[in-house]
Amino acid sequence: MKYTISGFSQLAAVNFNLDSVDLHMLRWIVDFIDSNRMRCMTLDGEKYYWVSYQGLIDDLPILYLKKDAIYKRLKRMCELGILKKKTVFSGGKFSYFTYGENFNELFKSYEELEYEAKMKEQNEVEQPYKDFQDYLSQQSQEERYIYNIAIFFYISIFGSSPNSKQEFSLLYNWIDDFNLLVPKLSQFTDYQIRIIIHWIFKRENRWSSIIKSPSLLYKYFPYIAHEASLDKEFISRYDEKYIKWW
Repeated sequence: MKYTISGFSQLAAVNFNLDSVDLHMLRWIVDFIDSNRMRCMTLDGEKYYWVSYQGLIDDLPILYLKKDAIYKRLKRMCELGILKKKTVFSGGKFSYFTYGENFNELFKSYEELEYEAKMKEQNEVEQPYKDFQDYLSQQSQEERYIYNIAIFFYISIFGSSPNSKQEFSLLYNWIDDFNLLVPKLSQFTDYQIRIIIHWIFKRENRWSSIIKSPSLLYKYFPYIAHEASLDKEFISRYDEKYIKWW
């Protein structure tokens, strides 16, 4: 991949969802500012520069832009924090711009952006985990039993613990579901429920392709428990006191 386009980081531009037209417009503005020929005003303690839409059109006819298109593109760059705008009414209406807080992001190296993306991704995984640990620390012992069932069920289906905000959100929902459903299975201990979940997903049977949510587990639980009790090889692994649910 070519690292820079018009002097700006291509990767940074992609991250902001900018295209080559945006970058050519920005290069025109930067070069014009650096020429010291651009009309400027100090507004709220910052130096702003007048951008003539017609001047941009005349200098860059290859972009085939009209004033309305320039307005929309510059407005979006302001929304992204790449530019800042002030409208001045003095003998007419004039649009003045300066660099926004995110402008320098467009000059970061490929390595810097890759490192930041990796750190962001890592934080997106770590933060939900920390939030979940805080959530868990506030639960009672009984609520933690239900959590253990929920996380065991989640891992049994997906093969790993949640690793993103979306995955943790699903787990929270399932914990809420199990909080409602487990009391309705009062004849089973939490350990027995986990044994039966283990049987569903560790043995070759039809239930593993059916049970994809806590509500489905609850719906078919009596039938599953009965079938599990008939699997003598499986239940022989457990102490008899733990498998007397039928």
